[in-house]
Amino acid sequence: MPRPVWKGSLSFGLVSIPIHLYPAERREELSFDLLDKRDMAPVGYRKINKKTGKPVEKEDIVKAYALEEGRYVTVDEEELRRADPEKTQRVDFEAFVKLEEIDPAYFDKPYYAEPAAKADKAYALLREALERTGRAGIGRIVMRTRAYLCAVFPTGPLLTVDLLRFSRELKNAAQLRLPPLALGSLKVSEAELKMAERLIADLAAPWRPATLRDDYRERVLELIRKKAETGVVEAAPLPKEAEGAPPGDIMDLLKRSVAQAHGAKGRAPSRGRGGPMLH
Repeated sequence: MPRPVWKGSLSFGLVSIPIHLYPAERREELSFDLLDKRDMAPVGYRKINKKTGKPVEKEDIVKAYALEEGRYVTVDEEELRRADPEKTQRVDFEAFVKLEEIDPAYFDKPYYAEPAAKADKAYALLREALERTGRAGIGRIVMRTRAYLCAVFPTGPLLTVDLLRFSRELKNAAQLRLPPLALGSLKVSEAELKMAERLIADLAAPWRPATLRDDYRERVLELIRKKAETGVVEAAPLPKEAEGAPPGDIMDLLKRSVAQAHGAKGRAPSRGRGGPMLH
């Protein structure tokens, strides 16, 4: 059983729901060692003392706040928790918002919430109430010396706690060059819109994340395997930079896309049902 990264409670009005949080993501980035190309010796990442130039062991590193040049105050995790125990151990809901109203750009990192002992009834009550109303509880959670916004929402039998970005953490898109919302100035016809809507309808499918694979990772692993066996890798030609279609070609491209989608739909195999990975 994995260790929880946070223990505390969800405060639902006067109802307190003790929970344990577990990371919901499992990163599978390819890990590459760093080597000195002159002799292929490993190049390590070391924490160095800036005064002595010597490496510092992990257990000798402490957190400190700089009061002024060269003067620090050290603090440990227990002292930080004591600064405001309620804030570090409880999530108070400030609002309940429609889940679909939260811009996906705000979602940062998901966690799975497990009810602590004797909290099943309260956990199930909150889960069902959120499910029926289609809303997410918005609160604040303190983890590892930092406060986050969070959204709590049901995913089947599970309550997911997703850390949210603050609005100040998102860049303003106003400086980007974007087409206007008024389509008339772009000469987008109703017929083109209808054809685009038809293509979307033909490709509509339930959200089944378990069927989506990381093809790039698999290709990199295959490249590594071939290079390990033969010492060389055949280079695939780089694709040309994509160009926008001339306005007159859009309808033709949409029609061909719809025909292609119909053909693919007839060949598509049945897929299993996806859901959260509960290990």
